[in-house]
Amino acid sequence: MDAKDTTDAERLERLLAKLPSAIAKRARRQIEQEGQGAIERWFSSTPAPAESTKRQAIVEEITHQELSDARSFDQIGYMSRAVIMATLPHRRPQSLEFKRTSGGFTLLMHIPNELAKATDVHLPYGPMPRLMFLWMTTEVTRTRERSLHLGSTRSEFMKKLMLTPRTGKRGTLRAFESQLKGLLTTNFSAWREDNENGKKSLRLHHRHVASDTLLWWDSPSANVDALIHIDADFYSEMLQGAIPVCLDTVSKFKENSLALDIYVWLTYRFATLRVPRVVAWEYLMEQFGSEFSGPNAARAFKDYFKKQLKRVLTEYDTANVVVDRSGLKLLPSPTHIRLRKKTS
Repeated sequence: MDAKDTTDAERLERLLAKLPSAIAKRARRQIEQEGQGAIERWFSSTPAPAESTKRQAIVEEITHQELSDARSFDQIGYMSRAVIMATLPHRRPQSLEFKRTSGGFTLLMHIPNELAKATDVHLPYGPMPRLMFLWMTTEVTRTRERSLHLGSTRSEFMKKLMLTPRTGKRGTLRAFESQLKGLLTTNFSAWREDNENGKKSLRLHHRHVASDTLLWWDSPSANVDALIHIDADFYSEMLQGAIPVCLDTVSKFKENSLALDIYVWLTYRFATLRVPRVVAWEYLMEQFGSEFSGPNAARAFKDYFKKQLKRVLTEYDTANVVVDRSGLKLLPSPTHIRLRKKTS
């Protein structure tokens, strides 16, 4: 390598030192693999002279490569933005109505009393309905179809959700059937408060997940190709508001609904975050922990949230999150697509 090459390499190293550590690490690994080619592409051949533009070019290329590789290994799933902004219950609600607020956005889940009596259903809660939403949003995003085929058996569909089917009174099959019925029965009302010219107005929407279904228990046949026909409005929301997540990472949190929520929320926030942002504990509790109650509710929520956040950050190690007394400080970070090793 001649003097000019050495100079370019040194100047590039100074650029990498100013990038998030995980991106810089992967960039250096690519330089080791490609040698001078990577240096020329990221430094000598970058048309814009500004150092910030050169750094951004490196970030964009590394992220694009990871996204392309992840797609080739079928690793990417998608979650509906509406479910991320106002999360589902973590525990079974005591009534047939549940409200979650996130800033000016409110999500109300409701099952009519007479319908609940007739069908013996309850509002969906915990990890299972989140995995169901993830699967449906992923299928809609990949296929662009409203009619989704679940499979010929409940066990087949559960495996698509990364769940292990187990029979018995406390088995997963019984809980799965209850959660799926609850999800498909629930009416979702969402609204956002707008204050324009001193007047308050509401943008209100009422939706069901599906407009029609054919499930295993609805047919006399032993094996039926179960089908969900997604509601037109929910279909549009899933297409327009789909947030990509890593399925390998989701599988590690599939037993804990708060860990799932934190992971997809961070991925969503970092997709658009350009400047540091502080999210207060009060706001986090409103969005993620409204089930906590009692005189020590805030402290209990904060302790549990930090515990699950620590788990998430072990997998999402490029997320720049600082925890302090006021809340979370989010620093601009890449969205999370973790690569799976190629197998022959």
